[in-house]
Amino acid sequence: MNSADADRQIEQMIAFIAQEAREKAEEISIKTEKEFMAEKLSQETQASISIRAEHEKHKKEYQIQKRIEKSKALTAARFATMRHRDDKINELKREILLKLADVSRDAKYTGLLRFLIAQGLMTLLENKVTLRVRKEDLALVKKELPAAIKLFQETMQKSSDIKPTVTVDIDEANFLAPSPTKNSSSASCSGGIELVAREGQIVVRNTLDHRLELGFEALKPTIRGLLFGVREVLVGKNVQEKHSGAVSLPK
Repeated sequence: MNSADADRQIEQMIAFIAQEAREKAEEISIKTEKEFMAEKLSQETQASISIRAEHEKHKKEYQIQKRIEKSKALTAARFATMRHRDDKINELKREILLKLADVSRDAKYTGLLRFLIAQGLMTLLENKVTLRVRKEDLALVKKELPAAIKLFQETMQKSSDIKPTVTVDIDEANFLAPSPTKNSSSASCSGGIELVAREGQIVVRNTLDHRLELGFEALKPTIRGLLFGVREVLVGKNVQEKHSGAVSLPK
């Protein structure tokens, strides 16, 4: 082989090797590009999933917070309404107390005191009783006490054929509160008496205020209905009037 042939063969080998190298480099480049794109897509997907999850988390937290705020607002509104209604009922009660105080200025109050004392004695059925009265009623109670005891004894005798004996003392050291006045918030009593037995272990409150309290408690659903209206609840085809689970108002 001459020198020229040897040189051509070498050049051909170099060209072949160079071509192989270029093809291998291109193959590696394509593979690397594919792997890079696959990794990039995977990271973008993971990032997108993470972002969506974070977004959903914040969305849920926001919704929960909104529900909590709404619940708090509704609760506050309900309490405000309840306070307003209680204030109105207490205001009504104060007005009635002022009107109730007029009862003790009526001529019939004498007979009422007699009845309240006799009723209290029938409730206690004790041999020794102490009366607590308003200072302004002291003279009137002293006057009516014998008649009240007689009414008690006669009523018991009619029902049981037994005439009970009882000793009634008036406590002139501890009086009930005086009549209420319009602009005063201090303790008051519109009238009536209290009976005490067994050294204070038994107390019967027969005051007008206590009777009003009992009446208010019993009629509270009706009073609320008159002041604030009633709710209508549909049950099947019937409509029932309802207020806080209470009785319906008469029409």
